[in-house]
Amino acid sequence: MNTILHGNTLPVSELILMICRGTADDRAVTQLANLCIDMATGYLKYLESTGRRIRETDDKGEYYRIAADGIAELFTRDAKGQYLIWRRVFAGLVVHQALEHEWQSLLRRL
Repeated sequence: MNTILHGNTLPVSELILMICRGTADDRAVTQLANLCIDMATGYLKYLESTGRRIRETDDKGEYYRIAADGIAELFTRDAKGQYLIWRRVFAGLVVHQALEHEWQSLLRRL
């Protein structure tokens, strides 16, 4: 099973499918949120290494806080409890049953 998550987790494609279908439990949402935060943290560190000013202080925990704030909107729900952003972005992959690397690639761009 190809996964870029830590520990006993589901593949990215399965997590996103669960979110899009409205069948994700709290554990799946948390796994996907943590993955997104990890990816955003890595990108922030990269930006800082290229000379961009990202953090206000030298506190390494600031990367996590900025990343979490940055991805928070992805996990907002509508009145019915649906994650509309995920459904809009990944609808095409759901329809054509994409390969795992396609899910991961689109997630990185998101």
